[in-house]
Amino acid sequence: MKILVVDDEEPIVQLIKFGLEGAGFEVQVAYDGEEALSLIEAAKPDLVILDVMIPRVDGYTVCRAIRSNQETRDLPVIMLSAKTEEGDVVSGFDLGIDDYIRKPFHMSEVVARVKAVLDRASRSQDTNPTTGLPGSSVISTELSRRIKENRPFASIYFDINDFKAFNDAYGFQRADEAIRFTGKLIKEVVDRKADKRSLVGHVGGDAFIAVVDPVFVDAVCQEVIAAFDSRILELYNPEDRQNGYLLTRSRQGQKERRPLMSMAIAVVSNERRKIQSDLQVGEISTELIKYAKTFQGSTYVKDRRSR
Repeated sequence: MKILVVDDEEPIVQLIKFGLEGAGFEVQVAYDGEEALSLIEAAKPDLVILDVMIPRVDGYTVCRAIRSNQETRDLPVIMLSAKTEEGDVVSGFDLGIDDYIRKPFHMSEVVARVKAVLDRASRSQDTNPTTGLPGSSVISTELSRRIKENRPFASIYFDINDFKAFNDAYGFQRADEAIRFTGKLIKEVVDRKADKRSLVGHVGGDAFIAVVDPVFVDAVCQEVIAAFDSRILELYNPEDRQNGYLLTRSRQGQKERRPLMSMAIAVVSNERRKIQSDLQVGEISTELIKYAKTFQGSTYVKDRRSR
């Protein structure tokens, strides 16, 4: 599990880093709000420990940005502060923090609260609140069962290209609509093209997984791409739909054209190689999805290696 610690006090950062690493966590650090937001996007931590009073962008603003982004809105946040006013605690919880730790603190308390928040987050992932589809733990259990029983299976990983540009342009409510649309579409296709033993899950953000018999892979992938490409246009404003792109601004404030959303799909199966664990499936899927994203438009790629 990866933890991001955000605080401008070096002794505090190092104390927390040392304590959490001793408890088996991987720890990254940031010393201001802008650096924190960049690391959240790049490193995708499992939890953020966030000080209120940090330079450049304060902790409240960072938390607000986390909760307003579809890809990070469920990221657990523990707020850390020396402030003692009751109003600060209330303000933090109003923004959606998961827990609150006041300085000074005992490191054992920090470790215990981190474990408790991660445990609650893991349990809540059994069903994704946006789509109602099974979450990561259910998918992991299903993959592990098929691997243990040595049953043929294929894991199909779906990822939406250029979803962030859509989210930035239209806001999180429209982004939620796009996520619900995609989950429903994938579920409908799998129900129609595969058998009843198949499973469709939502692993978070704009990422979905279907576990099916390998014989159904091509039919599922081809149908999902065809349906997604034809129907996703309905979510765009007429002008953007007609242009065929979104006009957005870069972090430097420059205008840039971003493509409309498309679908990148990675397929991992045990047809040609022995799969040892669901973690191995995840590693191969991550590698393949990066390759799939190098193509323009919607596409799917298969792992064809024998070992």
